[in-house]
Parts: sequence; structure tokens; C-alpha cells
Amino acid sequence: MNEDKSTVYHRLRRRADLLGTAAAGFVLLTLLISGASLTLREWAAVAANAFPVGLEDVMTVIALTAMLVLLLQLVELPFAFYQGHLLEHQYGLSTQPARRWLVDQGKGVALGVAVAALGASVVLLALREWPGQWWWISAAVFAAGMVGLARLAPVVLLPLFYTFKPLDRPVLAARLLALAGKARTDVVGVFEWVLSDHTRKANAALAGLGQTRRILVSDTLLAGFSEDEIEVVLAHELAHHVHRDLWRGIAVQTLLLFGGFFVADLVLRRLADAAGLRGLSDPAALPLLMLVAGAWSFLMLPLVNALSRAQERAADRYALDTTRNVDAFVTAMKRLSQQNLAEEYPSLIVRWLFYSHPPIRERIDAARAFARERDSALRRMLVAVLVMTASVGGSAQYSKKTLVAHRGASAYAPENTLASYRLAIEMGADFVEQDLQVTRDGVLICLHDASLERTTNVAKVFPERSTDIVVDGKARKTWLANDFTLAEIKRLDAGAWFNARFAGERVPTFDESVTLLKGKAGLYPELKTPEMYRSRGVDLARLVEAALDRNVLRGPKANPRTPIVLQTFSQNTAARLAQLKIGVPIVLLLDDNNPFDSIDRLRQWKGIVQGFGMPKSLLVKAPQLLNWSHASGMSVALYTFRPDAVQPGFLNVTDEMEFFLKKLGVDAVITSSPDRFPQ
Repeated sequence: MNEDKSTVYHRLRRRADLLGTAAAGFVLLTLLISGASLTLREWAAVAANAFPVGLEDVMTVIALTAMLVLLLQLVELPFAFYQGHLLEHQYGLSTQPARRWLVDQGKGVALGVAVAALGASVVLLALREWPGQWWWISAAVFAAGMVGLARLAPVVLLPLFYTFKPLDRPVLAARLLALAGKARTDVVGVFEWVLSDHTRKANAALAGLGQTRRILVSDTLLAGFSEDEIEVVLAHELAHHVHRDLWRGIAVQTLLLFGGFFVADLVLRRLADAAGLRGLSDPAALPLLMLVAGAWSFLMLPLVNALSRAQERAADRYALDTTRNVDAFVTAMKRLSQQNLAEEYPSLIVRWLFYSHPPIRERIDAARAFARERDSALRRMLVAVLVMTASVGGSAQYSKKTLVAHRGASAYAPENTLASYRLAIEMGADFVEQDLQVTRDGVLICLHDASLERTTNVAKVFPERSTDIVVDGKARKTWLANDFTLAEIKRLDAGAWFNARFAGERVPTFDESVTLLKGKAGLYPELKTPEMYRSRGVDLARLVEAALDRNVLRGPKANPRTPIVLQTFSQNTAARLAQLKIGVPIVLLLDDNNPFDSIDRLRQWKGIVQGFGMPKSLLVKAPQLLNWSHASGMSVALYTFRPDAVQPGFLNVTDEMEFFLKKLGVDAVITSSPDRFPQ
């Protein structure tokens, strides 16, 4: 029978693992049957006599535990060396020389001795002090220890074996942090996990609890996978936090601990005399307890693995739902399968006994089924829309499809901040959108809302400066930007609301955004709430006109690498800008209601505005607007494309943008995720 490489590799690994476990079990059983465990106890007691009076019992336990751990490690060493070093090199997976492998093994043994000695001390203390309740007391302490180890793992345990450093890829880091934010998962940062000096395998993890939780991405994953693939892999890891799988796992392990210690209590009481023990708390009982623990763990392994596989399937589904990127998921699974030499078609018994994850082939098939579910009626309807619009008449031809970053890269950084604009530039935006509001002293600032409370800490800094308004019959407080001077607004934090990593970001002025973007990307400012400002005696159009001149954004001296497009929902303001001969393109923004019942009504705006911005939903309802606009020589931009708001029928936001740009023929898309723009 011809077997593929991965099947043989995994069979040899399992064989070595089982033989090593069997050898360890045989040694423990021999120690019990032969009475050698009693001899080891005496040796440990002799060694403990070297310590101060009063510590003999504790040191006897520690010495005996160390002897047992070292003995078992020595017995298992040949199997571990074959499985973890020779086999890995034979199949081209390991990059670690034998000396470094042995050093890591030594660290693991030292750590194992320390943890085992602590655990044995707890168990024997409980046996001595509470012989009737020792089993559940020990289980409770061990469960608490699991929580502690989960918290300490990324800052104490893993650094003993691996090197970690902050990820030096700002765009990818921003994407991963935004993904964590979407999952409401606080992390201390994104770190590169240097695996390449150990293995060629790739990995990623969300490690730690609370203030130690962090995103770990292996350098082997970074080197061989696209950012979309890395994102979908991490989305899977984040799902475990969203679904509380770590705590569920701890709960399951706690139940198994209670069951295991209860069984150990029954076995210990039944066999204590036969084993020649002085009592239940005799340290010589440790081999028996270790043997029972090993047997219990092996018996419970199919149950634990079945629960784990269910969690992994749910995590895959979450990753697909969150990223909507089936293609990236499938290619990531294929790369992982190749790079990690995964077994695609394990037998049923192997899967039942040993697999904590579904096989790669099963995961890929599930992703493709997800894609078929998403290929729904709406997408078919949009194809019909394409046919309809094509039949209306010739649309204008545009040489380049345009990417507009919605309030900057606002999926990954706080909207309308320099951090968001800077990231949009790095992600290749053609234009970066700013929303324009006005301070009390007449300065244009970048802020979406007319008020400050949603995206700043104004309520904390100026609690007494609010204005009472009534919304939907309910009174609430608001802090209008136009009631504050620029100096006062500059005191506010505009980043912490999004993520603590952005604490200290300030509300930028329009001039500051121009300075940042000039020569790097175009500007796409929207004049917000002009009617409100008019009622307050503020001429927003004139302020914008002055800003264009001050920053040389129009006229023959304007930098061609920094084009500017003005946009507004206000028809009056659009007409006013045209009346002022503003000298730059104007886009009239439309809402979900179609204002044009004929091409003639739309053409009334020709010469006033140069294009329309409309929501995706409006184009679906009124596809004729696209051809009417193009036939009138005006462009169409669609808003807003977000990874978490993809319409049914599309695999992901890239797929959605590509459809509207290339199949329906819109000229520009406005997106919070510029890095997802179809290339």
C-alpha cells in the first residue's frame, strides 16, 4: 500500500509517543510491584537529612519527586529524541541542532521537576492533614494552578524556550489589533514569535490572561503567508477567546481533575497495604498516584479531543464569519498542511484517539460549504442589476478605480486622527477622507460628529460644558465641537475610546491633515452639518475656500500628487461651492432615498457637481443611477465598505468591492479597510 509522506510521519510520531508512554508506565508499575518505590523513599529521606530540622518531610517529597521525574525522563529520552529531533530532521521540519534540542529538554525537565515537586507537596500535605477530603482539595488547588500557569505562560514559561519581539509590520499589526478589538479582546500587543531556530512549522496564538494576553505570530508564518491568511488564522485564535474556550477548557479539566483524584483515592485506599505504604500520606505512594493519573488521562483523551474538535470547528466558523475571506482561509489551511506536514485523511480511530483539531481536509471542505451558503440570492440579484445597467446605455469609461480611505484606515485606528490617516497612506489609499467641523474660534478640525463625546473624553475633561438636547423624546447631554476653542479640543484624548494603544491621539486640524497627506495621497473632505453652522453665523464654505488657498490645494501651483475632492450631503452647500468657483471637484452625497426619477433630473446637477457618492443599498435599488451619472459625465463613488458589514452573497469585503468596481463599473469605493482594496 502506498502511503503519503504525512501519513507515515504522523504514524511514526504516534508510535514513538505511545512507546514512550508505555515505557514510563511500565517503570512506575515495576517500582510498585518490586517495592523499589519504598527504597527510593528511603534514599530521598537520607538526602532530606542534609536540610535544617523541620524541613525533612518537605524535602523528602521534593527529593523523591525529582528522582521519579528524572527517572521517567531518562526512560522516555530515546523515544522523545527520536520523535522530537531525529524524525523532525528526517522529514525536513526541524532547524534545531541536537545540542540545542538537549538544552531545551533540560529546561523542560527542570521546569517539570519544579512543578511536579510543588504538586506532590500539595497532594501529600492534603493526604496527611485531610485524609477524607484530600482528593477534592488537591483537585481545587490544581485547578487554580492551571489558571495561574495560563496567565504566566507568555511572560515566564514561553520565553524560557523562545524569543519574542514586537511585530515590526505596522499595517499587519494594526489589522490584527483591529481584529482583536472587534472581538472585544484586550491585548498588550502583537509579537513576533521566533520559531525558525526550532522548526519550519508555522503557528499563531492568543496567549495569556488579562494583562498578559498578547497576540503571537511565528516568524515562519510571517515569512510564508499573506496578510489575509495571517488575519484569518488569528481570527480563528480569537474565536477561542470570544467563545470563552479557555475557561471552558479549564472547567472541563477541573471536572477531570476531580474525577481523577477521586479514582486515585479509591485505588490508593485499596492498594496502600499491598504496596507496603506506611499510610495514605506516605511519599512512596507517588508512583501509584502518577500511574493512576496517567491511566485516567489516557482514558479521558477521546472525550477531551472530541470537545476540542467541536471548539475548533466553531472557531473556524467564527473566522469565516468575521473575515468573510474564504479564499484566504482555504489557502492558509493548505499552506499549514504543507508546511506542518498535516495528515489530510487520518483513520477514524486515529482521529478519535489523537486529534484535538478536525483534519485539514475537513476544515477546507467546511469553508467551501460556507462559501456556497454565502453565494445567495442577493449576489444573483446583483448580477441581474449588472445586466440591467448594461442595457440602459453607454457608461463613461474611467482609466483607474479609486480607493478612498473612510476617515482614514478607521477599521484599524481611531477615525479622523493622524494615526488613522498615516495608516491609510501605508495601505495605499488614493484619497483619505476627512470630516470637517468648526471650533468656536473658527478653525476647521477633523471630526465626524458635530459633538465630541463619542470619540473623545470631553465628558471627563469638561463635565459642566454640555448642552441638553432631546432625541426621540429623550433628553441627553451633548458637547458640540463649535462650543469649544481649538486649544480646549486639543486637551482631549481622541484615541483611547478605540483602543488603549492609541491613547494620547488628538483631534487634528484640517491643516495638520493636509501637512501629513500632502504629496502622499489625495484629500476627500466632507463638509459636515453646514446648515447648523449657518444658523450659528459660520460660513463653512468660506472657511474651506480659505483653507484651500492657505494650503495651496487649488490653482496652478497646487501639488498634482495631492488632488482634492469636496463632498457634502447638502444640496445648498454643493451649489454654494460651485457659485464660489471653488476650482476643485465637488461630490454630492446621497442617502438611501433616490432623489432622481429621471436622467433629466440628475443632469440638472451637471456643471454644479462632478460626481455622486451613494450608499451601496441605493445603487442596488436604483441601478439606473450609475449609467445616468456616467452618461452625464459624472462619477459614482460608493460608501461604506467594511469587513464587518459585507452584504450576503459575497465572500469578503474585497470580493464585494471588486464586484461593484469591476462588474458594475463604479468609479470609487470608500472603505474603512484600505488594505482590502482589490488589486
